[in-house]
Amino acid sequence: MVEIWYDLEYGEIEAKGHAGHGEKGKDIVCAAVSVLMDMLGREAVRKSGGECEMGEGRVKVRGYGFCYVCVLEAAVRALEALEEKYPDNVKVKQAGEG
Repeated sequence: MVEIWYDLEYGEIEAKGHAGHGEKGKDIVCAAVSVLMDMLGREAVRKSGGECEMGEGRVKVRGYGFCYVCVLEAAVRALEALEEKYPDNVKVKQAGEG
């Protein structure tokens, strides 16, 4: 299960875990989450002076500014769509949710 936590107020998002939908290296759900998180990391670092931390099975991104937050909101909606299609593999939570 990939667990994603985000906070629009602070421009933060973190994804942890592995989707477990398919074979490692061929998991379409992990690939989708990875592409979105990579895009956010690049946007945060290049455009807003933010930061991106990556480790095995973990990505944490923090960015700043209106343009970055717009991109973050769009990515969160895409991640929520993945959660709807793959509820056993992706969980998206906003800051303050249980």
